[in-house]
Amino acid sequence: MSAFCRIVRKFAAELFKQDIWMKNILMTLCVLLGASMMLTGCINSDNDTTMTTYGNMAITNVTLGTINRYTQTTSSTTGNDTIVKSTYTGSGYPLSIDQLNGRIYNQTELPVGSDLGHVVISISTMNNGIVGIKSLISDSIRTFVSTDSIDFTQPRTLRVYATDGSGYRDYTMTLTASETTGIKFEWLKVEDDPVLADWDDNLRLVVFKDTVSVVSEDVVLKGDVAFGLEDGQLMRSTDLQHWQSVASAPRLSHLFASGTNELFAIGTDGKVKHSEDNGITWTDETLDDEARLFPTEGLASVTWNYRNSDSTDYVLVVGNHPEYPELMAVWRKISQYGGIGKGGVWAYMPVDDTNDDMLPYQGLVTLAYYNNKVLAMNEGMVMLESRDQGITWKPSTDYVLPNGVTGTQALITASDKTGIWVLTNSGQVWHGMKR
Repeated sequence: MSAFCRIVRKFAAELFKQDIWMKNILMTLCVLLGASMMLTGCINSDNDTTMTTYGNMAITNVTLGTINRYTQTTSSTTGNDTIVKSTYTGSGYPLSIDQLNGRIYNQTELPVGSDLGHVVISISTMNNGIVGIKSLISDSIRTFVSTDSIDFTQPRTLRVYATDGSGYRDYTMTLTASETTGIKFEWLKVEDDPVLADWDDNLRLVVFKDTVSVVSEDVVLKGDVAFGLEDGQLMRSTDLQHWQSVASAPRLSHLFASGTNELFAIGTDGKVKHSEDNGITWTDETLDDEARLFPTEGLASVTWNYRNSDSTDYVLVVGNHPEYPELMAVWRKISQYGGIGKGGVWAYMPVDDTNDDMLPYQGLVTLAYYNNKVLAMNEGMVMLESRDQGITWKPSTDYVLPNGVTGTQALITASDKTGIWVLTNSGQVWHGMKR
């Protein structure tokens, strides 16, 4: 038996275990491919032609096809509602592949009303790996066909088999669509309570498990766990109410940022450090030649998924430094947490005489990331935004605070799912999002 037929039979055997009805399809596949091999000389012959197979198991690209969209309109004359069907090109919404964790997902939400129950996709694999898709109701695997409509109303498992039959690898693919029309950004006042007023500068606003909370400046979030400092001792919590000490952790001066796999802090020795084991052990970070300018006071940070590379965070930190009293010191780390080239170096965004839009000094500044922009709230109650990942900052034209806002300082937080939240020192809470 040729090497290729052994591969096809091994692939078939795996699928036979999963799904009996696949037998006829795979038998046909084996016969057709076997015939093709004979025609192209894949079976050993006088010229000793052989087929090369590979053990790679990786999905390298997934592209969305045309997607149906259903939106509701209301007649201005009759008041009757009508459902309108339209289509759009799904390839305009690129998918990210996290090879380390086996995830495929869209970073930008699909438009509201997208029909996730009937999606056509195309898949590329390394060295022509064979792709299957797992059933929604059982463990059966069927062969992926690029013209098939797939139900992505819940996460789906894609399985890629190595062409040499040595094994397979699973990916979880998730598609999300906006739940709001996204036509107009609006602000709504949620709260106006004197109890929330006159807070200290050492507080921050966070979205934790879809709930907005006020926390200490030394609290950072890593997934569903919050970490903070109490007199230099690292603490952890899953509800922001009950805290436990990380007993084996060293004492720290500041806990200022987090990433997918990392915590970032300044040690009692004044050095920037990171931890990859939830604070138990810490390693000194690498900073560029301007290490003396790394801020140690008035720190604020925000982290987002860096689209230019798989399994990579973009961590942005700002703070006060006496060498430039009129500007905030801005640093960033492009931190790869999976694959080749793991790690990253902290880089200073230098003061540039040609840049008229650097982040001005603030006694208090908080950061947020929303709709692919970095937002900063300053003491003048002006929302600044950066569209180039922290290099230039200008007053936002998209997210101007409403006229009813009162106060002299504000805290800000945001997520693409929940929108923007602002707490002022007059006790007002405002919520902004596309509606």
